[in-house]
Amino acid sequence: MFRSIGFACAAGLALAAGPAAAEGWSITKLGTMATVDECMQKARKVISAYMFDKGGAETGADSWSIYGYDLEPGAQDVVIVCPVGASEQVNAMLVIQSESEPADRKAVSDALLRLWDGE
Repeated sequence: MFRSIGFACAAGLALAAGPAAAEGWSITKLGTMATVDECMQKARKVISAYMFDKGGAETGADSWSIYGYDLEPGAQDVVIVCPVGASEQVNAMLVIQSESEPADRKAVSDALLRLWDGE
């Protein structure tokens, strides 16, 4: 009897403590660029324009990445990376991580891609 009650309680707790189903990533190649500086300038412009229009908490940067935190909708964390590839070309990529719904992640990705493409 106690075993059945204990199992039922444990099963209920396991289901209640499960991971958020909406958490996920989006990774998109933006293209190649001639220099890291060119890529970084464009990345900064794109993330700043998005945050000015739609909202976000803060930005940051390091030597080859630009970050945007809590972009709306859904508090998306975004990074545009500008690493130098084997051919000495810069491979720009967009990475988005969030715990919100996939539709929110897609909306942010689509809007950033439009800005990147100059639309």
